[in-house]
Amino acid sequence: MKRLILRAAAVYVLVVLVGLHGRKRKKPRTQHDGNSLSGDQRKSEEVVKDADVDQADAPAAAPPPPRKPKKPKPAFKASEKSIKHAWDDHKKGSQYDKDGKNENIWHDDKMTEQRLRDMIATVQNPGPGQVQVNPRNPTDPRGGNYHDYNTHDANNPTGRNGQTGIRVVVDGDGNMLTAFPWPHNDGM
Repeated sequence: MKRLILRAAAVYVLVVLVGLHGRKRKKPRTQHDGNSLSGDQRKSEEVVKDADVDQADAPAAAPPPPRKPKKPKPAFKASEKSIKHAWDDHKKGSQYDKDGKNENIWHDDKMTEQRLRDMIATVQNPGPGQVQVNPRNPTDPRGGNYHDYNTHDANNPTGRNGQTGIRVVVDGDGNMLTAFPWPHNDGM
């Protein structure tokens, strides 16, 4: 009797461990919507019975909403300090003005600090062909590039000598160092 009880207990434990107890047979499924075949047959019968439903005129799915375009990464970083440096060192009465370097001085009437900021923002995120990037002199240990932007608008010069653009000096780490009126000859 003990053996019979032990065998029954062992069989029960195996059934529980293997998971065979209470298992039901699965119904065959369709690939379309995952319901059983009998459910699909019932649905098709309902469609045939209901004369008002026309599957051909079902509304099309709405297209997904357009994605927001990613904001372009700026060509370089312009700090408040570098912008102030570019304005203060190249405006009327600055150190370059006192040294007689007219080619590096912002136009007295037409150039403002806000216009400089706007032009730097354009140079940071230019449109196609707006900015020309040139490497700095290879002997310069700071490395980096010149970002030249020219509006070619003679009615709104940026510099005292009639320059119509700016040159932004960027170091090798991608930080703006300064900016000044450019070009000195309108060859851009």
